[in-house]
Amino acid sequence: MSRAHRLPCLIIVTSVVQAKKRMKMMKLNKTVKYGKNGARTYMS
Repeated sequence: MSRAHRLPCLIIVTSVVQAKKRMKMMKLNKTVKYGKNGARTYMS
């Protein structure tokens, strides 16, 4: 694989890992926060 092809894959992988980490944190906190696009916050 060339570097040009590997970089987008790396970006996708890291974003997926970060999303999973965020989901875990949300489950622990039981707090869901949406950013500017959602502007909704639940607290349990």
